[in-house]
Amino acid sequence: MRRFIFAIIFVLLFVVACGQSRENDIRELEIVRLYTAMNDEVRYTEKVFKAEDAQFFSDVVKAECPEANVGSEFVRVELQATSSSLVIYTDKTGTEVACTVMKPKDQQEITVKTAEEAPSKDVAVAVNDDTITIAEVQQAIAALPENTPRDVNAINLVVNQLINQRLLQQAAAEVEVSAEEITQTRTDILEQANVTESDLGALLESQGASMEDFDQSVKEQAQLDKLFKQRLLSDDLAVTEEQAQEYYMTNPNAFLQSEQAVMRHILIAAQGRTEEQGITRAQAAIAALNSSDFCEVVRSFSDDEQSKDNCGVYVVPRGVLDPNLELASFSTPVNQTSVVTAPDGIHLVQTLQVVQAQVVPYNQVAGSLQADLRSALLQQRLNLYIATLRADAEIVSYLG
Repeated sequence: MRRFIFAIIFVLLFVVACGQSRENDIRELEIVRLYTAMNDEVRYTEKVFKAEDAQFFSDVVKAECPEANVGSEFVRVELQATSSSLVIYTDKTGTEVACTVMKPKDQQEITVKTAEEAPSKDVAVAVNDDTITIAEVQQAIAALPENTPRDVNAINLVVNQLINQRLLQQAAAEVEVSAEEITQTRTDILEQANVTESDLGALLESQGASMEDFDQSVKEQAQLDKLFKQRLLSDDLAVTEEQAQEYYMTNPNAFLQSEQAVMRHILIAAQGRTEEQGITRAQAAIAALNSSDFCEVVRSFSDDEQSKDNCGVYVVPRGVLDPNLELASFSTPVNQTSVVTAPDGIHLVQTLQVVQAQVVPYNQVAGSLQADLRSALLQQRLNLYIATLRADAEIVSYLG
């Protein structure tokens, strides 16, 4: 009898140990660590399916996770948080993942009220205990590219971006940072801006900002960086050389470089001149090209200030220039000059080389590709985190 009791205890302990081991392994999966970091409270449940049960529920599995190939024995794990749930199918050990699927829960809708119901006339949106002012909305709209229509869709996009920024600021404000972390952030900001401490005061003064404003911005950036480390696991986010190469090989269109012309040109601007004056100056520039170096003529005659330091040279792809200017850029014989009249003035164009369309070699993009892919992955994580913040937020718009 005693031996039988020990046997039962051993079996129970073995079952518990297996369950704990599986949960521990699953909690170490990258997607689970990320999901747990993003959500304050996560409830973990798992169910093991074997033999007949696995076969019986196979259609349900396919409906929930079509790409899953779970076999005759599998584990279904569900992690539940306020804003979503995460379902994972693994093998019986919990180490080989067959499929993961994120299920957003119903998002809390933005409450829409009229301007008359706003707590004050300058409030556009209330986000939890904070507000976004009408002036902030107007400033963000004014910062949109000139060719962006200022319609309802653009305004809604701007307002949602401001809401997301405010939610991140609120979350970051709860993060405690040390003096050392603030100092390191300050050093990083100055290095990136190529500004020394001795030059900082004069630079801030020229921009109408104080040292106190800068110190506060540094602290907020340090808090935001630490928030990303804690919630997005940004320090653990890496793209390997092999992953970058695989992306390059499977997405050739992303690295397709259109036909390009290497050209140099001189602009005789129409602004501030009569048509006759422009023609006279263009003729003088053409005459100078017969006896002077092209760079000298650029410096003496061209009204295109930004090209003077590189002798008027540009690399231009198809489809970005005035059609007549593009034709001259791609077809003017070397050492000959084409004269093109465009709305902005008279262009004197010389073609140096035409580079045919090609897929950019991997070694030319390798340096930036890993960083670009990492930024894209970080943005995906940020979007998920913002959805989590919005699910728990109280947002009221007074723009209705």
